[in-house]
Amino acid sequence: MNFRDINLVAGYERKMTTRNFVFVFLTFLLVSGILSFHVFVHSYWSVDSYAFRMDIPSAIPSTNAYIFCVFQAFLATFIAGDFIKREPSRNTNEALLSRPVGNAEYVTGKGLAIVELVVMLDIVLMVLTGILHVFAIDSVFSPSLYLFYFLALTLPAILFTTALIVCVKMFIRSRVLALLVLLFYLWASLTLLPFLAHGITDFTA
Repeated sequence: MNFRDINLVAGYERKMTTRNFVFVFLTFLLVSGILSFHVFVHSYWSVDSYAFRMDIPSAIPSTNAYIFCVFQAFLATFIAGDFIKREPSRNTNEALLSRPVGNAEYVTGKGLAIVELVVMLDIVLMVLTGILHVFAIDSVFSPSLYLFYFLALTLPAILFTTALIVCVKMFIRSRVLALLVLLFYLWASLTLLPFLAHGITDFTA
């Protein structure tokens, strides 16, 4: 496997994805939604009816990581694997076809681009949440806990969901059917799967 080709494909896909209106719109909703949740639930301006216990230092980092896992899965459902349907109809891969890029490098590079974008998005969100944590939340701030939950929960969830979404969209040719299957799995992961086999099939566990 040629890592140079993978990096080439990934760089190209990152540019294409960041120009996608759906990606920009869902990214804005993700960041603003999670930050608004922290403001109205955890900060000095929290709503009393949503009392939240914050005497545990890991409360904010773990909540932030869990919510991001759910939202990133929803974001990736609409973004990851779109190259399968997008490029044959728009001929947007002509620059890559001029070079000998194998199928393995091509798919890996496309998936890696989504992983990199979501990881960067999570880092930005952790920084913003950390700033909010320091200045507007009456709770112990520990940067190491944010790093721990990133490595133990968020990153594995990003890798798993991206790979799953790309595989589903490769095998299910119908875009609508693939989205329905993935959205059903996301719903099941939040409501049904945590109670089956001790959560072994739950990507947020």
